[in-house]
Amino acid sequence: MFIDRLPATLVHLRHGAAHDALACWFDGDRSTVTRAVNEVRPLLAGRGCTVSPGLRLRTLAEVVHHLGTSGKTGIIDGTQIRVRHPAAGNKCREKFISGKNKQNAVKSMAVTDGEGHVLWCSPALSASCPDITHARPLGLVRLLADEPGAAVLADAGYQGLGAQTGGQAVTPPHRTFKKHTLDWYEEMHERQRKAHSSRHILVEHGIAHLKNWRALARHLGRHEHMSVTIQAVAGLLSDRQNTDQTSPPHRMVTREAASAAVRMSRTVNSRFRPVVLGPAVERCSPCPFKAVQGAARNSEGLRPLRRRAPFCSRSYVPAGVPWGCPCRCGDVSAGGLCVPVN
Repeated sequence: MFIDRLPATLVHLRHGAAHDALACWFDGDRSTVTRAVNEVRPLLAGRGCTVSPGLRLRTLAEVVHHLGTSGKTGIIDGTQIRVRHPAAGNKCREKFISGKNKQNAVKSMAVTDGEGHVLWCSPALSASCPDITHARPLGLVRLLADEPGAAVLADAGYQGLGAQTGGQAVTPPHRTFKKHTLDWYEEMHERQRKAHSSRHILVEHGIAHLKNWRALARHLGRHEHMSVTIQAVAGLLSDRQNTDQTSPPHRMVTREAASAAVRMSRTVNSRFRPVVLGPAVERCSPCPFKAVQGAARNSEGLRPLRRRAPFCSRSYVPAGVPWGCPCRCGDVSAGGLCVPVN
């Protein structure tokens, strides 16, 4: 039984690690890791986004109701996530091409509060779908009509939504006169536009935090998994954003304490025994994220890596120098142990 399903899924979402690397790290099979990620990811997506302790929002209706009862203003915007090009012969091959970026992508509508905290993310659609066309099937107009106290800010991609919602969806000011305008009208329009943009920019901050998760920076998996991936990351990000930050900061762990902790853990788990790769150079085994293939030392004690590892910071590894393991996963200067570092 694979007991590390949740850690494997979190590492996959946060760092975009391949299933082969996760299988090596958690001492399992690739198919086992794939099945575990596919099982845990929908569960994380179904948790919803945390607003306050004990309150989670799982649907757009709950988000609009929360905005109406709390008196807060929500901010909506669409975001695109790059995906693989569909296979040749797929009838939906051209639908994923974004007219804005000219790349294959999917689009999701993100809803944040006035501070940029993520409240909800919609399921993914093809990037060729306009923002307002994406919002209408979600029932945003009807939900705002049923909740008179709710209000949302939107950009120019949702122009026309304000008239359909009676002003509850605030879009950038429409420019009535485009030619031969007076100076006072230009100044007024520019002042209103900047005031709207300064409030709407906070949703871009929330989207940027979403894109910090490597699973959303560029998705290389199946398109069918994008919806649950986006909602799972949004839920995990909301947990982090709404965590109480008033607790005292954690103390920094010294190298000696880390060495003692690793030494104690290795006495329990023998699969992380140090493996000798050269004179006075050791690394933990297995080390999948920074695996060094063909790391055997030549007679001069210096050999270039056959392939640069994803997180490796050096292309050449000197043998006989006790500064760290060859794959830069830790330090071996304290007692010959590989101490993990951030």
